[in-house]
Amino acid sequence: MVVGSFCIYVLGEDVGSKKLFVYGLGSFSLVLLLLAFQNFSTVQSPAAQVGPNRPEYNNATYQNPLSTQSCADPAVFYDSEKTKKFYLACSGGRFPIRVSDDAITWKPLGKSIVTSASGLATWAETGRSWAPALGKVGDHYVGYYTQNILSDVYNNSYSGRTNLWGAIGVSSSTDIERENFKEPLTVPIVRDDVAGGIIDPSLFVDPVSGQPYLLYKPDSNGIFKNTSILIRPLGPKGLGFTGPGTVIQRGGSQIESLIEGPEMIMRNGYYYLFFSSGSWAQTSYRVYVVRSKNILGPYEGKRLVLSGRVGGKFEAPGHGSIMTVNQKDYYVYHAWDRDRRALGRLPMLDRIFWFDGWPIINNGHPSEGAQYTPLADFQRYHKVVISWKNPGLEKPLYSFDIKLPSGEILGPCISAGVIKETTSLQFRGTCTSLENRKVGLTNRLQYRICGASGGRFKEPAKVKCSPFQNIKTTELGVYW
Repeated sequence: MVVGSFCIYVLGEDVGSKKLFVYGLGSFSLVLLLLAFQNFSTVQSPAAQVGPNRPEYNNATYQNPLSTQSCADPAVFYDSEKTKKFYLACSGGRFPIRVSDDAITWKPLGKSIVTSASGLATWAETGRSWAPALGKVGDHYVGYYTQNILSDVYNNSYSGRTNLWGAIGVSSSTDIERENFKEPLTVPIVRDDVAGGIIDPSLFVDPVSGQPYLLYKPDSNGIFKNTSILIRPLGPKGLGFTGPGTVIQRGGSQIESLIEGPEMIMRNGYYYLFFSSGSWAQTSYRVYVVRSKNILGPYEGKRLVLSGRVGGKFEAPGHGSIMTVNQKDYYVYHAWDRDRRALGRLPMLDRIFWFDGWPIINNGHPSEGAQYTPLADFQRYHKVVISWKNPGLEKPLYSFDIKLPSGEILGPCISAGVIKETTSLQFRGTCTSLENRKVGLTNRLQYRICGASGGRFKEPAKVKCSPFQNIKTTELGVYW
């Protein structure tokens, strides 16, 4: 007999009235893709809480997008040591830098990563400027970016990019507030024309060793070869390398299987590699994560952590950067507004939650309602654990349904197409059905979990569902 675990979480926040409820239901974690519907049990865990930070932000909220101004491939950096401010750069132009006190309201810093009159690095050709990265190595602020370089290497490629390939440049400053960034090199810090170019830099400083690394992607899908992500050790100022690059993740060559936009974080002894997959312009664009005990790999356990929701407001979320604020992790990324695509890719912000050793960004989809800002003084959740035995389903997919007081069944609150690829999802107090109907999770409602062999939910003989159970409500009684 095989036994698994099923974890359900919720953050049921009444943001408008400043009253916080925790309903004991919301995100679930599939440790094994097995399901049975007898002997269910629930265990309430204590609410997690972060202590007070900056009082002026205690109750502050925001709502995605952060701006209606396009900001593709956003690079965010929180200078927690010196300025206590947030810095942001987006694709395009000289990569102008924006600054913020709260990561929500941004204004121009008056500086950019590339400062030449042409907006190009010394080595770069006119064309695209994209995928910046911001951070700090030692006492130096560094900015990495992608621009085009002319090459003698010719490979047949898409979009007419014959002998122009992406390469990564670097600029640095000793004072991000007062000193302009300078270009210390007259050549890219890394290039590989044979691989189809090098793009999408990301800075990671290992909190254990202090060693800085640069992650990047060979743009091999442009020459119809498989994609990959590499990590390479940087020198003490972040302006050169001290060793070769190591491939830590491999993807495909087709649009749906290519990988890009790497970002790394370390938590609880694991290195977590986030990366985007698919075409940035298509609704299938999404974010995955893998993890390893060793920074050089092998990385395992590929899981979906962020994707668009059927009928949702935002599409194709991805290519972001991670910041940690007061021991809470956040993902700043771009997404399209489904009804306003002409605005371009817009800047988005959602918290990364950690359950059973794995992350999930918001509830697996971009948040659409009011959220507390990173500097708010609380973040709480409750957990309910359900155990089960395998009832004999073959290759099951899963559905999570809500029963209204009228007896109407609303669902699936999370579609089977998402659940099959993830082991960590979490609701924020609301069920949104496939028909885009929304209902707040309260103890007046009931829930069930259904599994279907091969995902064939329309064939009754292939479906097994748990009995409907009451949602356990716990009101914390927090008022402001």
